[in-house]
Amino acid sequence: FNSEEEYLTWYPGDDIVDIIGMDNYGDFRKGSVNVEAATKKLEIVAKYAHKTQKIAAFTESGLNTVTDDKWFTEKLGPSFLNSDLASGIAYVMLWRNADTTHFFASYPGHSSQENFKAFTANEKIWLLDDWNHFKKK
Repeated sequence: FNSEEEYLTWYPGDDIVDIIGMDNYGDFRKGSVNVEAATKKLEIVAKYAHKTQKIAAFTESGLNTVTDDKWFTEKLGPSFLNSDLASGIAYVMLWRNADTTHFFASYPGHSSQENFKAFTANEKIWLLDDWNHFKKK
């Protein structure tokens, strides 16, 4: 989608939706990465969520087998962290890790492990431990 109108084509309605989100794998495919397109889509989602007083989220993404060792900091992160509007999303969810031949988040020993750690070290990225620490304050 490239506009709010296109995004809303299959939208079921504000009365039954609490989270405005998008899944996006296509803009991150090896050989055809388009971070700017991903950012534009997230901005459309975030704008609509704000307008309708809903929560905006990047509901699903990833690069199967993480074939780009810098994917987290050079592709995924910039798609939302470099935009004031898109960086207001509530969460980003990577798809599952089934095994070492089908995974979307780095795992210990994978060549993207250090890049994933660098990505999660960004002050705008909160993991469960960060949230638990915040709740205790």
